[in-house]
Amino acid sequence: MIVVKPFRGSTYMAIFTKTLSSSDIEWRLKIPGDCAAEFPPFHRDQHIEFNVKDESGHQWTFRCARQSAPNSGIVIISGWHEFVAKRKNLEVGDTIHFQKELDHSTRAHYRIRVTKKNRPNISE
Repeated sequence: MIVVKPFRGSTYMAIFTKTLSSSDIEWRLKIPGDCAAEFPPFHRDQHIEFNVKDESGHQWTFRCARQSAPNSGIVIISGWHEFVAKRKNLEVGDTIHFQKELDHSTRAHYRIRVTKKNRPNISE
């Protein structure tokens, strides 16, 4: 388990880090199968929703679906495109970091951080 430095008074555990592909940017984000246990359980439903805060404190609601193949993970199917394209202007090669608060007394709290790849400055 990788523990991340405190964020606004809380300690977070790194769930996964992913460099974004064109599929992640244009369609949906696939969460690795071995990380699925860190997200809310599906129970009988094939979809779940959970909230994530970004580094500015803005709360996002993501809807996830379980993939049909065993151990193939889950995908974020709703809320992701707004986060990627409309608000964060993410591109292929940028990196996201999903983290989970280490607080067992309340329900899980999630955080997402973005690291943008180096982009050349465009001068006019």
